[in-house]
Formats: sequence, C-alpha cells, structure tokens
Amino acid sequence: MDRRAFLAIAGTLMWTPMLGRGQASGRLYRIGILHPGTWSSDPALADFVTPLRELGYTEGGNLVIERRYVDGQLERLPSMAQDLVKSRVDLILAVGTLASQAAKAATTTIPIVMLGNGDPVALGLVASYAKPGGNATAVVISPQGSLGAKKLEMLREAIPKANRIALLLPDDPGPGTAQQLQESAKQLAR
Repeated sequence: MDRRAFLAIAGTLMWTPMLGRGQASGRLYRIGILHPGTWSSDPALADFVTPLRELGYTEGGNLVIERRYVDGQLERLPSMAQDLVKSRVDLILAVGTLASQAAKAATTTIPIVMLGNGDPVALGLVASYAKPGGNATAVVISPQGSLGAKKLEMLREAIPKANRIALLLPDDPGPGTAQQLQESAKQLAR
C-alpha cells in the first residue's frame, strides 16, 4: 500500500466517527489543515477528500476544508493554528511536528490529528500511545523511539514463544532508538 492510499484510509477511519454522528442532521462540518509546506508539496493530502466524498461528505456541500499552508515560513504556524481555532473548525489535521506543536498550543478543545514522522510520546504531544489524553491523536508514518518498543511488544504478543528477534535498522535510526529497543527487549524477556 502506498503512502497516499494509507493516508486516505487512515484519515477516513479517524474522521468517520466524528462526522457520522451528525450526518443525518445536515450539519456543516469544518476540517482545518495546518501544513508547513504548500498544497502542491504534499499530494497525499489532495487525496484525503476522496474517501470522505464516498461517505457522503462533499466540499462545498456539507464539508468545509480550511487550508493553512505556510510555504516553509515555519514561524507562521502558530498564527495559522490560532486562525483555524478562530474559524471554529471541528477538527485540525496538523502535518509534521512543528504544525502539531502549534495546533496543540492553540487549542485544548478542538480534536487534533497529528500526521508525521516524529514520535508523539517522545515529543510530549501525547501522554502515551494507549491513552494519548487531551485532544490530540496521531498517525505516525515512520515511527521512531518508543513506538519501536511498542512494535516489539506487539511482536512478542503475536509470537510469544520467540526466543530471538533480529532487528535491521538504517544507518541513522534516530537518537537512542537501538538502545531503547534493546532495553525494551530485556524488559520483555523477564
């Protein structure tokens, strides 16, 4: 499955419960996108409306998408996050760590879906994977840090009799990733 298809499916699964509650009422839903780049720099986001359309949500009909792209001017992210809050969106899709931090600083009530490569627990954006707490949740595309430990735990649950697990890491897996996985493996071995 390619990245675009994954994002479309993940986005639909996350937004459907929120949108589904009021579908029969004819309510207008507002989704805000906070992005550090440009619309053209992330074509995957262009595809996220397709699954929503298939569920009966159409932009210009019962769905408004407020897009805030800062074209690489990262210092604008906090003000654009505040702008989305003032626009009274029902949900904020924050792309990347800096956009996620800006959205989290801007609101404690509007649900935030954070999309990115960083570890939201290690970055302090959510309390844990099992119980993120607050108003934020995450879709982690290329996990590092504690998510690797969680995957190791899940692998152990799936194959409880495994005595050895080999791990292949890139040249630069991220700070402390290998050490953290080794510590997690020791904890699971007990």
